[in-house]
Amino acid sequence: MAVFGIFVSLSFSIVAPVIAKGPNGSAGESNKAHLYLYEKDSSTWDIAEGGAWGKMTYNQSGPAFDYVFNGHSLVPGDDYTLIYYPDPWPGTNLQCLGSAIANVEGDVHISGAVDTGSLPTTSDANYYQNWNLDGVWGLDFNSTLYSSGNSYAHSVTISGSTATGSSTGNTYTATVSVIGNSVTIVATYLVGSAAFPYSYTAIGTISGAGTLSGTWSDTFGDSGTWSSTSGAAVPNGGAKIWLVESDDVECDVTPMMVAWNPTEYLFENNLISFTSP
Repeated sequence: MAVFGIFVSLSFSIVAPVIAKGPNGSAGESNKAHLYLYEKDSSTWDIAEGGAWGKMTYNQSGPAFDYVFNGHSLVPGDDYTLIYYPDPWPGTNLQCLGSAIANVEGDVHISGAVDTGSLPTTSDANYYQNWNLDGVWGLDFNSTLYSSGNSYAHSVTISGSTATGSSTGNTYTATVSVIGNSVTIVATYLVGSAAFPYSYTAIGTISGAGTLSGTWSDTFGDSGTWSSTSGAAVPNGGAKIWLVESDDVECDVTPMMVAWNPTEYLFENNLISFTSP
């Protein structure tokens, strides 16, 4: 049969200086991801060499924003708050994720499961309008008419609004449209393919973790489901996570920053996304 399917996703990451403590992003194929926060030079916004830093491990999707954060080389005895900061300043309706006091070694541990909703919020200036799917994807298609062969593996390379794909005995070109968290792929098989002439349309959604899944139909009257097995979509935007002095942030009445002392904070070196049902 001629099952088709195209999905692409990239892990969004910002290149950090060599002093970065480790990579940001997803932990393999799991729902876990890592984010490093750093003290930064407020004149250049480069990571401050030898400065304070921290690591947050979090779930990329779920009913609550579930995370564990550990900070190091902070000011002993200072009270810190981990926040989601939405632009623009002063971050009105920011979300306070948790607070703790640094111990005598300058270490702080904060953890929790906070009902944040999806991040970034739609009012955030960094809210993503769509996703970047550029890259090589592995896609599996399940057929209704030819279920004995399920699943049918495809390799698809996406570049902007176009793509090329292949499966056993077939090659094709495709158009790719991304609107919000929705993706549509329309593939046309090339002359010489076993299934030529043939076309399929795949419609799907992009998860907070950057994976793809949905349904498809073709010109032969077949249809089914499809999902990505490799590749990750990169959001064009994301959420900022900061560690700030607790005295500098209002968490209750109208959440916002009330002071600005950036040399005392830790800043993200990568934007994140979180999806809540």
